[in-house]
Parts: sequence; C-alpha cells; structure tokens
Amino acid sequence: MPENIGATGAPYNTKIPRQDENADIQTALRLYHYGSDTNNPSELEPDSLAGYLDSLETGKLDQAPQTLLNQNLNTVTTTGFYYQPIAANAVGNNYPSDLVGFLKVLNDGAVVVQEYHVIGAAGNIVNKSYWRVFYSSSWSSWQTYATSSEVTSITSELYHAKGVTWTRNEIAERYAPIYFTENLKTANYTIALADLNKVVAMNVAGGGTVTVPHSSTTVFQPGSIVNVYNESSSPLTIAAAENVTVRNLGTLEQYKEASLRYRGNNVWVAAGPLF
Repeated sequence: MPENIGATGAPYNTKIPRQDENADIQTALRLYHYGSDTNNPSELEPDSLAGYLDSLETGKLDQAPQTLLNQNLNTVTTTGFYYQPIAANAVGNNYPSDLVGFLKVLNDGAVVVQEYHVIGAAGNIVNKSYWRVFYSSSWSSWQTYATSSEVTSITSELYHAKGVTWTRNEIAERYAPIYFTENLKTANYTIALADLNKVVAMNVAGGGTVTVPHSSTTVFQPGSIVNVYNESSSPLTIAAAENVTVRNLGTLEQYKEASLRYRGNNVWVAAGPLF
C-alpha cells in the first residue's frame, strides 16, 4: 500500500509506494504527483503534489483586477482587486467619488473592508484613497485623509501664517469689540438679520412701531441681540409678530434705548426703560 512521506502531522505529505512493493518509477511518480496510479485522475487527491498546487491556485488572490460594470459597491464583497474604468458607472452606486479608480476588497466572512483609490482622468489626476467597513449588517461612511493643501484651505481663516506680520490697526479690525452702529428708520419697521448687533434708530412721526418677527420669516440664533433707540418726540411702541412672545413689552420715550435678546422658540426679552 502506498504510504505518506513525512512524519505524522507534517505539512505536504504525499504518497509513494513502499520499497517492498517493487513499483516502477512511473508508478511512484504518478502516486507522488496525483495521489493515484493514473495520468488523468477524475479528481485530485488533496494529499498529492497536484492537489496542493490546485489548492494554491484556487485560493490565491488574482493579481489582475476584475473590471467593474454598473454594480453597486455595496454588493461587491468578494476578496479581490477591481477596476472601474468608466466614471459614469460610479454615479449613484455608493462610490466615494464619481471618478475612475481601483477597488480592493478584503472579506473574512464577518467583516468586509473596501478601499477605493481614485485615479481621476487625464489632466485631472486625483490620486486619493477612501476606505470603509461593512460590519454588523451595515456599511460605515467612506473615510479619507486630508492633504496639506486641503488643511490650509479649511483652516486658513482660523489661524495666522507664521510669516504674516499685522499692524496694530489690522489686529484691531479683526479682533476689536463689536461696535453698535445705527440703522436709521423713518417708518414702522420689522427687525431683520442685518440689525444683529446693531442699533435700530427710529425717528417716526407719532412714535411708530418696531415689530419683532417670527422665526419662520427671520431666523435669529439664540443669544442674538438687537438694540432699539427712539429719537422721535412721541413714544415708540415695541410689538411682537403673531405667535411671538416678547417679555416686558412696552414703549420707549424720546432718547431712550432698549435691548432685545432672542432666547429661542420665538421668545424674546426686552431690557431697558420700557413703559
């Protein structure tokens, strides 16, 4: 009976005839190569040299990428390399970018990792990678790195370059306290976003009315402040639009000024010499 070469449990055991079987060299080689005494086995023995080579060939990761057509990337989960040569195919198919690129997929049965390397096109080479993970029945969002130019464009308004020198006036323009400049009005008026951190100076014959608007028409952020000043000799009325609450509503006498602060949910607070 043919026997395995190697110790028990050793890797890559293959079969050859025993010495007492007096087998010819061709029989021995066929057994070694195929695991059976035949030149054309219907099924390869796993413990043969051909069986091992076939297992390696079947299980290897193909180096030549497969061409992607119009597949949704959520369905491309088999380990391998892929290529998307047509940018239009990437549109609406869960790609991180609507551009030509290479896809690498790793799948261990429970977790899938996708990495998409964007190429771009002639004259517009992108050279950027994105990655995401499928785990527990859902895909994560695509992630990528930020290049130095992107960091600069995103944060340039938030920091000073080391080589920039500012004068005292330039620093004052950027960091000085906000001055409450006046918006002069000579007729009844509804405050607007342009009045934020300003003074609405009213000079209306007979006093007039300043109205605080509803958030459906003018979206102030909580904490917003608008001051109101009355220059008219008649009392100025501060009113609230429909479904707006202004605490401490009243009128302003001539040369008096009041502050209106927004608390959110269409609730304002008036502070000042209101009567």
